[in-house]
Amino acid sequence: MATYPYILSALPLTTGYKAIIPVIDYDAKDKSKIQNVEIIDVQSHIYHSDLTDDHKVWKIGVIEESSGSIYNYYIDKETRKIWRVDISANGTI
Repeated sequence: MATYPYILSALPLTTGYKAIIPVIDYDAKDKSKIQNVEIIDVQSHIYHSDLTDDHKVWKIGVIEESSGSIYNYYIDKETRKIWRVDISANGTI
């Protein structure tokens, strides 16, 4: 698993936050081991867990340059725990 999701949880997140994070991709087939991960959207959201009820989270939309995949991370606003990750390989979630 990539480590950048843990970096996402440490960022000063706010609604509309955007950033580009360079990450090292050790499995890159080309010579460039540095790939960008772009935060394209941050929204305030509620995540519902059947076990622990509702949690205020940041919903973070991310696109990976190397794969073109789009990820939505749901990160708790207080604890910074990653509650959920939605993955799309073709641009739709």
